[in-house]
Amino acid sequence: MKNVTLAIPDQTLQKARAYAQKHNTTLNNMIREFLKSTVETEQVNLEESLKDAQSKLNANSKRLTKREDLYER
Repeated sequence: MKNVTLAIPDQTLQKARAYAQKHNTTLNNMIREFLKSTVETEQVNLEESLKDAQSKLNANSKRLTKREDLYER
């Protein structure tokens, strides 16, 4: 696991530490979980977009049932 240095305004840092303590966690864990959920959400959205595109392609390919349909002029 790598370390990262962040610049956070003092007031925000104080509030974040208080929030973490109130919720029985650490600031480190809060940041880690936030980043993880952000990246996973983006990955899920990308996978859903790809599945939708593939479904549309599959639906379009089913409409072409004859060779002549492919080469209509």
